Amino acid sequence: MRTAERSLVLAAGVAAAAELVLFRVAVPVLSHIPGAGLANVGPMLAAVAERSFRATAILVLASAALLTRRLARSEPAVAVALVAAFGGVTVETLASGGWASLVARAALVSAIGMVIAAAWTRLPPLFSAAHAAAALAVLGGQWPLLVKDAAAVAGSAANTGTMVSASVGELAFVFAPVMFAVALVRGHSPTRAAWIGGAVTGLLVASLLARRPDYTAIISSWAVGVTLSLPPFIYIVSAACAGLVAIEWLHAPATRPLAAGLALFAAAALQPGVVHHNLTAVLALVLLATPPVAEATPLASRTPSGRERRGWDRRRTAAQRPSGTAVEMPDDRGLIARVGGPS
Repeated sequence: MRTAERSLVLAAGVAAAAELVLFRVAVPVLSHIPGAGLANVGPMLAAVAERSFRATAILVLASAALLTRRLARSEPAVAVALVAAFGGVTVETLASGGWASLVARAALVSAIGMVIAAAWTRLPPLFSAAHAAAALAVLGGQWPLLVKDAAAVAGSAANTGTMVSASVGELAFVFAPVMFAVALVRGHSPTRAAWIGGAVTGLLVASLLARRPDYTAIISSWAVGVTLSLPPFIYIVSAACAGLVAIEWLHAPATRPLAAGLALFAAAALQPGVVHHNLTAVLALVLLATPPVAEATPLASRTPSGRERRGWDRRRTAAQRPSGTAVEMPDDRGLIARVGGPS
């Protein structure tokens, strides 16, 4: 991914995170707490939250357009998926129901399917399974909307599979960060900051669930559409894993688009509250399906950190090492991993 694309994608991820925290959590919570409403906080928070919401829409659209232009040659299927998602969002925005809305929803579902197919053929098995869980969560949110549009066209009130899809979608939404964390830990040792961030995130969710479970469920439903109907420890583990992988992906420049994809995935939520979040969901899946394998810098040309430099000063080259000793090499995410050594 080029520098301009990476910067734009990261800006979209930051805006999505700000929208999630401010627009969907902070402002609604402060508005419903007696004595701590927005009148006491001032209009600044509400203004920043509103701007983050608008910024997410603009940056998602710009990121999708820029990525489509680049992927048109290297990954045509993914480029077609982004075009289909953009077309579906445009038609849904202009349509007032009927066949147009149904076609728009079908285009979005088709776009998600194309991204899943592209990811499944080129990602490592664990990472591919994690991406499939994220995609299943998005599809779980799209299915009730698709059924609703189809029922409107048919003139019926069918709700086939909507309850099941909602439950499956929430389960996949919660387990996707866990699977990403497993894929990450299996191939790379996370930094201390990532472990600490994951622990803090998990403890924060555990504290909220322990003190105010009902109110926490309302906030969760507002923010991402998660009802907290599963056992509490599942959400605690999921939050801890999300914090772990987000901070670890932010640690290396080559994997920061993955962190942006995770933020966009959370902002898209289970059921899009606004039309442009359909495109947000597809863009998130595209980013999570394109780990920067080609951008992994060779070890010889990689600028080491201070800790790595101090370690390398004491190491001999691989040719000088005795047989059976470990060698530092970049893994498939461009991160440094130890290969070989005594078992």
